[in-house]
Amino acid sequence: MNFLVNAAFHDGNPELIRPETEDDRHRFKVEELKQHFNLDIANRGNIYDSRDIKSLSNNDLGLTLFLESNEWKVDSAMESLRHHCIWRKENAILDLSFKDIPREIHSTGLFMAKGLDKSGHPLFFIQLSINPGPKELHPLIIKQFLWQCETMRNCVLKSGKRLAIIFDCRNAQVDIGLLKEILDIYTRKYPPSAEYIAFLDMSFGFKMILQVIKYFFPKYLWKKMIFIDRDTLYSMVTPQNRPEYLDGTATQLTDEQLNSCPTLDNYVKANTIDEKVYEKMRNHLSKYVSIC
Repeated sequence: MNFLVNAAFHDGNPELIRPETEDDRHRFKVEELKQHFNLDIANRGNIYDSRDIKSLSNNDLGLTLFLESNEWKVDSAMESLRHHCIWRKENAILDLSFKDIPREIHSTGLFMAKGLDKSGHPLFFIQLSINPGPKELHPLIIKQFLWQCETMRNCVLKSGKRLAIIFDCRNAQVDIGLLKEILDIYTRKYPPSAEYIAFLDMSFGFKMILQVIKYFFPKYLWKKMIFIDRDTLYSMVTPQNRPEYLDGTATQLTDEQLNSCPTLDNYVKANTIDEKVYEKMRNHLSKYVSIC
């Protein structure tokens, strides 16, 4: 469609005919994807979790994110949407709870998906000074990241605004392999999108590392990357929405919620983890939190 009739004919003449805009084309694409999704649900609804059907079938932003990450190609976006939902159902991602993660992992402060910036964008903080530790801890870190992704996904769909990611680069200790695995989840299992990706107080050394890290993101997100200092961050985000390590008052979990999570010791026993592995986990986490 090259033109949209914007008003009814008046006195036998068209009152206004205007060219189709990019926003119009995008709205048409969203409606087309919505029709494809609803048809797929009708034909093979068993591959979808009913909660995903409810949250996505009539959420324009949720569908838009799949289109944006697929160059606005409806067929490709539909395939990505389908794979996203199948992965979530097959891996019980929707049932993931903060109680599935030891309280010591939560308490490190590596991730915090909570709060909004002054423009209303949901915030995802990543504190790179937290050493992720031995590889035996990585599955728990990935599980925590997945839970945080789900928290952020729900905030994005509810608020109708794209997320903002803030990497605190001070005293960064980066495990490139683990970071790549985490960012692969963000860019491959979810539709990768962000209002901005901020790097806070980045050192010269980390700038060199960023030349590697940026390739973990799709190229269209490179233009979303910004470099800020704390004064700039504080002008963007109120103390009530910043974590304590950034002079804020926000915490991911309340004390009551944190106490409802298993201790590392109880988690290890429940999951029959080897004693030597437990000692490695415990020794590392004791650098950041007290071990119960």
